[in-house]
Amino acid sequence: TVSRIRKKARILTLTKVIEVKEGSVVVLEQEGKRTEIPASTVVVATGLSSRKDLVEPLDQAGVDYYVIGSCNKPGQIEDAISEAFRLGCSL
Repeated sequence: TVSRIRKKARILTLTKVIEVKEGSVVVLEQEGKRTEIPASTVVVATGLSSRKDLVEPLDQAGVDYYVIGSCNKPGQIEDAISEAFRLGCSL
């Protein structure tokens, strides 16, 4: 559940990932402020539309990533949440 995730992860909304670095992620907040956040794992949820255009840049950068939910195959939101939770627990 979200409450269990919040205990172990920082959830940012209305935030754009600018760069993923070794040990951190750089984000652009809604107000236009750039912030670098220490992170060993970054989960990007892009909303209701699939963002398969992100796969190639991640491949080129040599970043480990997982494609889940509707980006992998069309489905129901409950299935995507469950898949994301299982993946998060395995990391």
